[in-house]
Amino acid sequence: MSLPVDLRNRGILLLNQQCWVWGRDILRPEGNLLIEYGFDKTKPPKGIEGSTQYTFKMASGTIIRLWGFGMFYGRTRGIHLNRYEFEPRVARITNDLWHADQLGPMVPLRRYSGLRPILLWIASYEEWVLTTYGRTYRKQCLIGWKKKNANPGSVSQQWAELADDIHLWWDYEGSHQRRTGILARFDSTHIKTAVTPPSTRGLSIVRTCRRWTRESQNSGAVGHDDENTNTLGESPRKGIQYPPRGQQN
Repeated sequence: MSLPVDLRNRGILLLNQQCWVWGRDILRPEGNLLIEYGFDKTKPPKGIEGSTQYTFKMASGTIIRLWGFGMFYGRTRGIHLNRYEFEPRVARITNDLWHADQLGPMVPLRRYSGLRPILLWIASYEEWVLTTYGRTYRKQCLIGWKKKNANPGSVSQQWAELADDIHLWWDYEGSHQRRTGILARFDSTHIKTAVTPPSTRGLSIVRTCRRWTRESQNSGAVGHDDENTNTLGESPRKGIQYPPRGQQN
């Protein structure tokens, strides 16, 4: 099952722009902001062209890897997000890499609840940037960005809202599948006591989830993949906890 079109398009917009501003953070005249945050920088071996890899190890052992073509979140096994598609796939990484084709065989993510920690980490990174260097700096990072952009002052909140909406849709979809299974096993007499409608969040939310579910069933691949991007920059919601910093490889 694919993400609903609305959710996927929001992810495409945010992630493509996010990779651009990470590139601006790298090129910041006063110093590389990713390094300041706690990332390790690893360039491709001499004679090999490719994207520089930035690696951040959280206190939990989870590893975040950033490249010009996307990002990875996990340990040896984790989730890869392509910069242009926002189609989460499960990947295994045991070594540093510089090209998307080095990721090897990947399979589509089946449990979209796994996206939530990734998106909330990005939200917390953006909140850290705004708190540390202000909204003006983030706006300056979008100079030269010619595509549709998300408001840099609210990107942290938009990432957090996308995480919540994907989680909400997936929770609703799971409830829908469970109810379908119940309907197949019980007659109408039992159904009245066996089924609990997922309407506690409000009728409007349920209707939105139903629309997202219909879209996901009818959606196809969206976007394109440019795997030759060499750098990350080329081609607040309250309560968000900052990830632990300074825990490097």
